[in-house]
Amino acid sequence: IQEYLIQYRHLQGSLVELEEQINQRMNPYEKLIERLLRIPGIDRITAQGIVAEATTHMENFKDDRSFAAWAGVAPGNYRSAGRRKKVRTRHGNPALKKILIQNKYVC
Repeated sequence: IQEYLIQYRHLQGSLVELEEQINQRMNPYEKLIERLLRIPGIDRITAQGIVAEATTHMENFKDDRSFAAWAGVAPGNYRSAGRRKKVRTRHGNPALKKILIQNKYVC
């Protein structure tokens, strides 16, 4: 049991160091993270994940719909002759899609 306690304490220390590094790298995006935290169900870890996956592409999104489509969580809207056709969601960004879907289940 003593060995497991030593290993557990070591892992806890590593986790604290990793969280500090993540927080340092997220400092430039703190305003964006604060805005994301206003969304019900979004916690700090989720907000940081969204920022990490999407910040290199932020200028490409004209609105929230284009962001959702890029993330792969917005269904298409395909109609022809007044009938709605079978559509699928885009593949999108797999990591961001996973973050958003996992967060949905937690809420």
